[in-house]
Amino acid sequence: MTGREVETNLRQAFFIPSQREGTAPGESEAITDSYVTKDASDIVEIFHPDRIPGLPYSLAEATVHAGNRTIPHVHTRSTEIYYFLSGRGTLALGKECHVVSPGAAALIPPGTHHWVEAEETLRFLCVCCPPYDHAQTLLDEN
Repeated sequence: MTGREVETNLRQAFFIPSQREGTAPGESEAITDSYVTKDASDIVEIFHPDRIPGLPYSLAEATVHAGNRTIPHVHTRSTEIYYFLSGRGTLALGKECHVVSPGAAALIPPGTHHWVEAEETLRFLCVCCPPYDHAQTLLDEN
């Protein structure tokens, strides 16, 4: 797809309401059903090119529950951006570990070994460019 085609495909705006029609306040439904990624985090896809052709990235909300840790892994092609919304825990980037809490952010280039561990349940936004797919996620053997 050429840059011009992507530009053309993305001229339509997309909006996803926080509540589906017919639900009462506080009874918001997920945008889509959640699924578990190859690294064992719970994901709700917000935007992905599977649903919006031409989108060059994906955006998801990830959850790692208290006491859990994602499997150490690396992405072969995607750069990831994490933005932490709630909770407290640790993000490992290579051999460095960082305390994360709401407002923390990380830029994770392709090939960077990383994992997230939740002291308190962590919720964070995850942007992947190119978009997330299981095939380019390699779990660490060690």
